[in-house]
Amino acid sequence: TLRDVVSGKFSNFAKKWAKGAEDGEIKFEKDVVESIYSSLRDSNFQSSQVMTLEFNSYLERYLWPFFEAEKATGAHCLSIALLINEKVRDGSVSAWESIATTGKDKFPGHFERMLNLWKDGELALREKTFVIQFWINCFQSLEQDFVRDCCLRLTGLQAWFHLNELHRNRLLSNNKKLPAFWKKVQKKYADPKTITARHERNFMAELLDEILAAVENFGSRQVLGADELSFLERAIEFMIDLLDQLPTRRFFRPLLVDKHFVVRFRGSKLAQLPEARLVNQLLGLLRYYE
Repeated sequence: TLRDVVSGKFSNFAKKWAKGAEDGEIKFEKDVVESIYSSLRDSNFQSSQVMTLEFNSYLERYLWPFFEAEKATGAHCLSIALLINEKVRDGSVSAWESIATTGKDKFPGHFERMLNLWKDGELALREKTFVIQFWINCFQSLEQDFVRDCCLRLTGLQAWFHLNELHRNRLLSNNKKLPAFWKKVQKKYADPKTITARHERNFMAELLDEILAAVENFGSRQVLGADELSFLERAIEFMIDLLDQLPTRRFFRPLLVDKHFVVRFRGSKLAQLPEARLVNQLLGLLRYYE
């Protein structure tokens, strides 16, 4: 509500960057970001609180101008993802405009930090869900060059290191140009030395494995909660988007098929639960695109 925006719990924080914007002198305080994120987490990332921060230009006036990939805390990185998600959801402004005009060169650093945070294994389920939503929004924005460059690195031929060798050889033999391309990829990614290269080679395969492990874990429960369902729904939606676009489909689809993702998901105990109705509908759509 308007009252929340003007006098809600974040109003005093908002004054810090609103006043500074008028004076041209915004002072960044890491503790402010930490405090706001802690409050969001305690509320289970209540949408009204995120909306209030978006209305107060939290991303474009505070989070993004002071973002430095090497120094930013996890809360800072996750807050940026949350606010981008809110801008996309709202749809009233370009979600990427503030980033494109005030430092798009910083986006690759943020994107990699998000991958690192996921791999650290310390995110709560709710946080994982909005991180997947952030990736969905990124992969749906490939028209933005700085977003496209980051995304397509995760869905390249290097992911085929994780294919069954017979399957990979058959796919390579079906295209005259691919074997030569594969030899170059092998030289670069056979023993990746950097975190970036390891992400480019391994991230998508490991993400599929993690989702399938979660399916088995959730299937052992008597009842699925809203957070578990939301996580699975966003995960399947992400897979659908990757198959639905030609730039990502070409090399990602064989990986998804090789993991028997849909078959294993549908054959799980989880898929038989009554709460999994929407999950099964999304699986049907994924099967269609597969």
